[in-house]
Amino acid sequence: DYGNGRYIAYFRPHLAGSYTLHLTLEHSLCDGLLDPPSNWFQLGDSHGRYQNEDGFKISDTLLTEAIQPINFEVPSSEIKNRKANLKCQRENCILNTNHGYWSGKNFIDLATGRPVTEFVSRKLKRKLKSFAAFGDSLTYRFYGLIKEKCLKLFYFCNPVYTWSYKVKKKELKNKIIYDGLDFDESRFLGEIHAAMKGKTVFLINFGLHHVSTLPMERCFKLFQQFIKLVKIKRKKGIGPLVIWKTTTPPFLENRQDKTKNADWHHYRTKQRIEVWNSYTIEECCKAGIDVLDVYEMALSSPKKTLDGVHYPNTVFESAE
Repeated sequence: DYGNGRYIAYFRPHLAGSYTLHLTLEHSLCDGLLDPPSNWFQLGDSHGRYQNEDGFKISDTLLTEAIQPINFEVPSSEIKNRKANLKCQRENCILNTNHGYWSGKNFIDLATGRPVTEFVSRKLKRKLKSFAAFGDSLTYRFYGLIKEKCLKLFYFCNPVYTWSYKVKKKELKNKIIYDGLDFDESRFLGEIHAAMKGKTVFLINFGLHHVSTLPMERCFKLFQQFIKLVKIKRKKGIGPLVIWKTTTPPFLENRQDKTKNADWHHYRTKQRIEVWNSYTIEECCKAGIDVLDVYEMALSSPKKTLDGVHYPNTVFESAE
């Protein structure tokens, strides 16, 4: 942002042809990385959401304003000259095709080499009999995509639905409870511990609700406690095979209701999710935890979110 109405951004086209660029102004410079106030979670409901805008107003730096689309051409000579630079190195803990681009309905791999993870051999060696998916609506919907295949591979398949904590039945009935309490790390880690059972493939994600309600440093410490929990389970020989699933980017500009610029959405930004994913992938690789990385395929998908957060299931078919 040059501060005078001029902006610059970069992307790498992979195919020659006609392009239409749809642009949305979100934040200026680093505003999208700003932490929420330390008491932001307490000002919301029991999961840290729906802050009362009348009681706590923040500066309006979140725009979500679309500007006129831009049409341009990319010649084949330009693609040919840069093709060698379009490949990228695959991280050694990534299970799937995580870097690429969409051509029609297909997600094209740009990462070099094959995944070096030992996930398949470890699963067969340990004779893992069940599968559990722990996470918010993003993971719950992904579980719905893989459920049929899951039941063919395992004896038992079970989802655990969370927001900032495990969701209670009464909360699913749109009952919003304001208790004024801060986020309780011990409670959440206890819920993870209870779900991490023996001979199980344990797919887990948390992030969207925590990154949008807590300071980033606090989220990092929470993830370190999760890593510690996994290591303790491993050391005792009772732990499941853990797979970390990355968090997909939010597109608040896709929301159709009037709340897309509401204060309680203010810290649910792509920029914060990018930082969260970078950190969690790096820490998982250090700890030897396999990663299912769905961020890039969601970010680059021509099929955007249905409501700002949730994507059509077809976006993740290659991850399935």
